[in-house]
Amino acid sequence: MKELERKSFEFGLHALRLDTRTDLVEARSLYASLGYIEGEAHNTDPYANHWFRKELA
Repeated sequence: MKELERKSFEFGLHALRLDTRTDLVEARSLYASLGYIEGEAHNTDPYANHWFRKELA
């Protein structure tokens, strides 16, 4: 993920967004441990229940 974040920033992205389902507890824990903050929905995916965002620096 660190490499993905670094490359994304190099390509001009200032934030990354992720989503997951409620039953994927491990994914939600992983995203939080990497500094992703849970927030409002950023898509209409019917299988997404949790949305995360991380500002890149």
